[in-house]
Amino acid sequence: MQNSKHLTREQVQDYDRKAMEEKGIPGMILMENAGRSCAEKCIELAGGKPDFSAVVFAGGGNNGGDGFVAARHLNLCGAEVSVMLAADETKISGDAGENLKIIKKMGLPVHNVLDTEKIREMIYNSDVIIDAMLGTGFSGSLREPLKGIISMINDAGKKVLAVDIPSGMNCNTGEVEDIAVKAETTVTFVARKKGFAADDAADYTGMVTVAGIGG
Repeated sequence: MQNSKHLTREQVQDYDRKAMEEKGIPGMILMENAGRSCAEKCIELAGGKPDFSAVVFAGGGNNGGDGFVAARHLNLCGAEVSVMLAADETKISGDAGENLKIIKKMGLPVHNVLDTEKIREMIYNSDVIIDAMLGTGFSGSLREPLKGIISMINDAGKKVLAVDIPSGMNCNTGEVEDIAVKAETTVTFVARKKGFAADDAADYTGMVTVAGIGG
């Protein structure tokens, strides 16, 4: 169900908890629905046909898991997809870890962000960039290598889709302390986030699409 109100990170966490604990919806289902919605919007962003290349920058949490699901769906539709991990692969667990295992078994290229030249190459050879690095739980200041990655993404002039919220933006305030991904479109789940109402938030979110995830 979609919601017309703006959600804080605490309300997002409560929504997920209720969906899983009270309604019995597995986290994998919520993640599947979220990632599929992102893949569908990505195809639309690329012109409506999956004959394009995309790179998914994925973190180690559920936001990254959504990105792994999106990568799988795009691959199955015929797009050329690569994944760049912005987290220690050995620490990616839970639903995100399961979805990472799936795309690796499918043979999708998975790289590590420590290879700066590979990052640059993948960004400039892609038609669409999917930002699935940091979700609604982020607050505070960014550290390297994320700051450098976001800078390269913003400088590339590519079509960028943010998963739920642009990496680097505070969900509750819309504040960007240093740098955040500047997306052409953001697929956000359940409802817009409270920070999206900030004066300059649209400079980072671009067009916002609200997608239900089944809860």
